[in-house]
Amino acid sequence: MCLGGGQQPQAPQVVYRGPSDDDIRRNQASLDTFSQQMQTQQDTFAASLQQQIDDADKQFATLQSQFDADVAAATTAADDASAAATAQGQSDLAAAAAQGLVDQANITAPGANQSNPADQEQVQAIQPKKKPKKGLKLQSNSVAASAGTGLNFGV
Repeated sequence: MCLGGGQQPQAPQVVYRGPSDDDIRRNQASLDTFSQQMQTQQDTFAASLQQQIDDADKQFATLQSQFDADVAAATTAADDASAAATAQGQSDLAAAAAQGLVDQANITAPGANQSNPADQEQVQAIQPKKKPKKGLKLQSNSVAASAGTGLNFGV
């Protein structure tokens, strides 16, 4: 094997060179700017969300107070209606009792059980129903005996 003039092969010299200090400063400045923009957006979103929550709380409080007022009005109306129904029922009961006393007095009065013959209903005598004649008649010799007619017993 001939390696060309007696020179020994040498390994290449590998030198790692990272980014320069200027590149590192530029990257750090870019990251700082991005972080600041993200923080600004997050603060804006949090403020907007908090405002929406506060508005919803106000609307809920308004609805709750309106609901409480409606419940109170309905309860008052129901109590008033119940009192009116009770008063009406008591007056109806008193009127019925008074009418009952009048009816009782009329029943016991002489001639109260007599009725006017012109007001009586006329009733007719019960008549038997006319029943229709039965339509099915069996005749013993209506069909000639042959295969397939009547009961066939085979042995």
